[in-house]
Amino acid sequence: MKRTRFLMSPPPANWRIIGGENFKSESRAKTDAVSARVEWNSLKQAIEALGGEVLPLPTPDVEPPHTGLMYAANWGQAFGKKFALSRMKVAHRQREGALIRTFVASLGFEVIDVPHTWEGQADICVLDDDRVILTYGPRSDRGSADWVARTLFPNAETLLLQIQEPYFHGDVSHVWVEGLLFACREAFVDLDEKALADFAGDVVWVPPDEARAYALNSLPCGGGLLVARGVKTDFGLNVIRDVDLSELCGKGGGGPRCLVNRLP
Repeated sequence: MKRTRFLMSPPPANWRIIGGENFKSESRAKTDAVSARVEWNSLKQAIEALGGEVLPLPTPDVEPPHTGLMYAANWGQAFGKKFALSRMKVAHRQREGALIRTFVASLGFEVIDVPHTWEGQADICVLDDDRVILTYGPRSDRGSADWVARTLFPNAETLLLQIQEPYFHGDVSHVWVEGLLFACREAFVDLDEKALADFAGDVVWVPPDEARAYALNSLPCGGGLLVARGVKTDFGLNVIRDVDLSELCGKGGGGPRCLVNRLP
């Protein structure tokens, strides 16, 4: 069986919160880079234990540090032999593009630029080969969703949904697990629940407090699910690994899903 490959990047030795662009990081709590690195390695090992393969991009030792580079879901999206490189909205992350471009090119991808503000895979939810949910709002603009649908998924049926703060990316508002969509109503703007159910099937609604604990940023991998410690949502799987990300994501924001970029 082909192993699922994940792009990741460890937090640098001088990791700290710089931007404070989400509700977890805006307080800019004091961080511990050593603990952050331990948590990142634990997540990497959990992915590998579930049969995944991690391709790491080393984080350069520079000042100011690339503190957002570890949130690899935002890098872009591979399709075929090409990789669509994100155009980050968040200012302190925009210089990551050159590093990501060189890295994915070294893996054999032709890198293409996106003509819209778009924060990558974090606003893409692939249900199967025929259905994809695309989100826009706080970080990715409306035009990006149209471009992604047309360019990256030309043969799939796509559903475009608008999200709102504090649910800054689609991957904190909903997740597809074992043929079932888990989602938070409050994350969406003018949500047509019937249209969503017609598109995705049954929806399990998760309360806002669980969504803000990043329950929906859990990572399906190898028949299991990687869930940040403290999440209470019952996803109904036999294999669930509880990952401690209290430093990385408790202070920096996000969860297991935002720390990886899944290659098709």
